[in-house]
Amino acid sequence: MHTAISQQLVEILACPICKGDVRLEGEKLVCTKCGRRFPIIDGIPIMLGGKLSEDLKLSQERWDQEYRKRYNLEDINLSRDLELKGSYFHVKNILRKHIRPKEGYFLEIGSGPAKISYLLAKEGIKTVGIDFSLNALRLGKNLFEKEGVMGLFVCGNILEMPFKKNIFQFSYGGGVIEHFKDTQKAVNEIYRVTAAGEITTNTVPYLSLSTIYRVLRWGNIPDIPGIREATEFFEITLFDGKFMRFGYEKSFTLSKIRKIFRKAGFKNIQIGLFRTYYPLEVISSSVMKEAISKIANSSRLFWPMIYVNGEKK
Repeated sequence: MHTAISQQLVEILACPICKGDVRLEGEKLVCTKCGRRFPIIDGIPIMLGGKLSEDLKLSQERWDQEYRKRYNLEDINLSRDLELKGSYFHVKNILRKHIRPKEGYFLEIGSGPAKISYLLAKEGIKTVGIDFSLNALRLGKNLFEKEGVMGLFVCGNILEMPFKKNIFQFSYGGGVIEHFKDTQKAVNEIYRVTAAGEITTNTVPYLSLSTIYRVLRWGNIPDIPGIREATEFFEITLFDGKFMRFGYEKSFTLSKIRKIFRKAGFKNIQIGLFRTYYPLEVISSSVMKEAISKIANSSRLFWPMIYVNGEKK
């Protein structure tokens, strides 16, 4: 089994528990502060830290299922993969406006098989993908190696990211931070690893009339006191997460998500409609899907997703 990892990756890693530096010892990484040891599997360090909470276990299980049945990495084509296209052009737009390309690292938060990282790495940007699914990261790493593209991969928990502070010039989480009960802790971690003067962008479900569809289709939880607890009781306690297709997932109001990013320390917070393709699996007509998408994007009453940009001063 190939376990080698680059010194470049070792230099940006830290113990997820105590944040101490790590060093490579044989086929493991060892924390120089607390002595914890982390295995390396297929060239990917496994640095999940403490025990995963119940909401994360549920999300990990559901996403492993999604990776097995949905993701085909043989041919990444923006004209056919419309979900990827929306995310890619969102990230590229921010890169053009705010970032000095090819300087520093780009972090894909909850990267899965790291499709966005792959596209950026082909353009010469140094990329790092973090996810709690080793299977998803293996898919991405195999793709990078097959295409001769450089990229770094880490299996870790976003609530306890195994990175030193102030490392990343730019980060993107596409539909990620809503999968944590403690969204604040996730955003705090993003702030910690973001370099001063740099930026993060994240997309999350927006609490609008479209939330009704997400609640009925995959157990989305509206993040409103009272309603949140009632929905969690039905979806998790009574039905044991049976109908939560993507695991634990919340939707937010503009004021709530802004408050979370501001509390973490981010400045110049920008929030707006995230325009992308929405699968709408229950509708077979492409014409009907397009019409519904136009309606959803036309009014804040129906917005499905929003982006949140934040700068670390």
